[in-house]
Amino acid sequence: MGKSHIRVSSTKIDLTKGGFDMAEAMHIDNFYLSDKKNILVKNYEKAKKELEDFNKILEDRFIEEAKEQLHIEGKDFGTAVIFDGNRKVKVELRKRVEWDQEGLKDFFNSIPEEEAIHYAKVSFSITESRFNNATPDLQSRMQEHRTVKLQSVKVTFEENE
Repeated sequence: MGKSHIRVSSTKIDLTKGGFDMAEAMHIDNFYLSDKKNILVKNYEKAKKELEDFNKILEDRFIEEAKEQLHIEGKDFGTAVIFDGNRKVKVELRKRVEWDQEGLKDFFNSIPEEEAIHYAKVSFSITESRFNNATPDLQSRMQEHRTVKLQSVKVTFEENE
């Protein structure tokens, strides 16, 4: 990596510490921007791993007591409040529901259409690879129902060879 400090006009910027504003960033050499991005990515990945590990420790510490409390309330999921000294600890056991798609399709085909429309949410999508591999005629017909939006922007730096 390059220098850990750079000068923009008369301002010294420490690349290893907090950020700098957009006006400063517009005048910084790409080499230093690359270094700053690498430092931020490294710090982010480290902090993300530390947070995951810490959250696992918290889960291990409080999950059994939370499960017991929810069980007493006749629940498998929800929020348990645990009093630990002068602190109140809220533990959320969130649920994620998955549905058997083929089973639901059979079920909705077996009930009146009005009921099926009331309960079911149906959406269609086409993977980009299948769209790209479709015949030109099919692509043209599908294109009428396709909207493409910018999802995100990613800037990377690479050394010239």
